[in-house]
Amino acid sequence: SALQLHRTDPRLNTKRYDESVCVDLHWSHPHPELRSLPGDVYFQIRWHGVGEPPSVYCKDDVGRTSRSCGVKLNSVQSALPSSYATICGLRPNRTLDFSVEAINCDLQVSAASVQTATPPSAPDFVMVKVTEPANQESIAGFHPMAALDWVPQNDPLIRGHAVYLGLADISAMKLLCWVPIGAPGHLELPIVHRNHTHAQADMLVEDYWNKHSVHQEQVLYVATRTACLVNGAPSG
Repeated sequence: SALQLHRTDPRLNTKRYDESVCVDLHWSHPHPELRSLPGDVYFQIRWHGVGEPPSVYCKDDVGRTSRSCGVKLNSVQSALPSSYATICGLRPNRTLDFSVEAINCDLQVSAASVQTATPPSAPDFVMVKVTEPANQESIAGFHPMAALDWVPQNDPLIRGHAVYLGLADISAMKLLCWVPIGAPGHLELPIVHRNHTHAQADMLVEDYWNKHSVHQEQVLYVATRTACLVNGAPSG
């Protein structure tokens, strides 16, 4: 089927020391399961830059009953079963060709490909802090704020920045607000103080057994949202 590509979930695609980015590559195929039968199909993913030799990102071993290339999406309703692979270590803002090859037991190959631009790198933070009362001022009546400042990015594919609120060390988050492109890279959010707030499970359990009302530590994500450049045209 036609390939689809988007930036990886921001919980997994955090800013890296080498500025690399991750993308999710999606495809559909009628035979996603390996059953040790002659009709089994094995996948291989390749990618390459313009004028570069292709690199193999992953490849299923012919004859094996478990996949090392692609994860089936059981929750997606489509005409054909869908799979995806998360591809990391890519340089931002590069035009790349991705291909997914389906290989049968006779080593016959059928492939689909797409050319796209990788997303820009994550925003650079200038300041992240929680405000405090000035010296010699009482904390009574003071309302702390979480202040975020980041460097606005200039790229024709950037649509804006999404700010998510999540729970530390837990795979749960929600969209808090949207900062469109062109707006200043600044945000202030009010904070409500709670006692017995932890990120570690053992500390949460200890306070819970001591009859305290416990709270999971929260975390903010600022993600660059971009359109996907597929075959030369912006999409999404």
